[in-house]
Amino acid sequence: MLSIAAIVATHNRPELLASRALASIAGQTRPPDILIVVDDSSADLRPANKAVVEGFPRAGVHVIYIENRRTQGASGAWNAALHELRGIAPSSFVAILDDDDMWDSNYLEQCEYAVLDQHLDMVAAGIVYNRSAEHDAIQLKSPESLEVDDLLVRSTYIQGSNLFVRLSRMLEADGFDEALRSTTDRDICIRLADLGTVKYGRIEDCLVQHYAENDRPRLSTPGSEVKCAGLQAFYRKYRARMTAEQRVAFIGRSMNVFGCNPAPNEELQSSAESYVSVKFDAYDLMCLGIGSEGVVLTDGWMVYKYFHFWRHRANEGSLKFLRSLIGSLSDYNSLPDIREVRSDEDILVITYPFEPGQTYEGGRLDDMLTLLRECREAGISCRNIHPDNLLATPTGLKLIDIGFDIVPHTEDDFEQMCRRAYLTYRFHHRSDLKRLMTRSLTDLDMPELSGFDMFMRALHPSKLEELSIGDGVTRRE
Repeated sequence: MLSIAAIVATHNRPELLASRALASIAGQTRPPDILIVVDDSSADLRPANKAVVEGFPRAGVHVIYIENRRTQGASGAWNAALHELRGIAPSSFVAILDDDDMWDSNYLEQCEYAVLDQHLDMVAAGIVYNRSAEHDAIQLKSPESLEVDDLLVRSTYIQGSNLFVRLSRMLEADGFDEALRSTTDRDICIRLADLGTVKYGRIEDCLVQHYAENDRPRLSTPGSEVKCAGLQAFYRKYRARMTAEQRVAFIGRSMNVFGCNPAPNEELQSSAESYVSVKFDAYDLMCLGIGSEGVVLTDGWMVYKYFHFWRHRANEGSLKFLRSLIGSLSDYNSLPDIREVRSDEDILVITYPFEPGQTYEGGRLDDMLTLLRECREAGISCRNIHPDNLLATPTGLKLIDIGFDIVPHTEDDFEQMCRRAYLTYRFHHRSDLKRLMTRSLTDLDMPELSGFDMFMRALHPSKLEELSIGDGVTRRE
């Protein structure tokens, strides 16, 4: 028989620790010899966690509770457990379980059988991905082998809760990288594979229940600061080992699945400048801005809005609509005259004439109303009206956010656009403007929308003079 140590790192959820992780460990047909729970919680919750661990119901298991004194986060907590094990059971196998996940009752039994039968150092069972009680669970098979080329790009469905590996191999790979706040599973698998001598095998059955509910924070929550920081650190660590195709695939998947762009701005700008120079014969390019969608460049004559990995944000219908606008906006003062929409694999570039101007800083009510009227007349709505997306020029306000937030006109989209425009006009200086705009989509009675009805009446061509001054609304020229 093997010596098996179950490791659980827990963070601020004693109820799930008891009802999921520890309950499933207690129910194993082959119980672990050692259970180590590392508490990475805030100080006020540690007594509750300790009480849960001390109440572990399975006799014959050596139970250890320790507080994480290493780097805060899962990697530091897991390494604390590995360090503890090295002193008391150096020949053991490590079975890691997240505090909110569960093992099927025969998980450890099947892992031990696979190791002994195939003389393995590492085993991974499949996982059952549970998003919520309302959604069907998805079965995700573990990989047949540890392939670094795959791990550099995407998850291969080996993660904390289905990692069963010889302790000596984990220590040989230097444990978990505590500089990574997420994406630690892929990193440790790469370093185990790099050893070149780790004997890996898979278990076909999905024996691990992984819970990914959206109603609570998790390391893999899309757009979370922790997930983005982990992806960025992983990219910095492994970028030099990636081929150009792997970099594109990694960045694209990061943006598509997690809403994070892991590449540094300098790299994105350099890629945009190289592409635009070659494809459009444009030189002496100046960067006007870098955002979540891409990079905006100009040569002083044209603006080149370069979208990286656009297919991960939009579909062919969105692209078709943007192309339908080519040449159709030239008669409007507030809208850019789109000259070209060029797509090339995952890259998209939209061009329109450059016009100098300043960042919008409030006022110019007539110009704001003109912009809205022209959008309605042109049959478009913009879902991202914001001071950053408006340019103040001597001839009026210009909409410069030309991308997939431009959609065909509907009354609902247009009214929401008008609410954003009204809040932009009145509260361009507010640090919480984005939050106000989000709230305005559902809360029509919010105080900041006082006077919006007069603003909407003023959109009718002959009604501007009827806009009254009141409710804090002033007409600023």
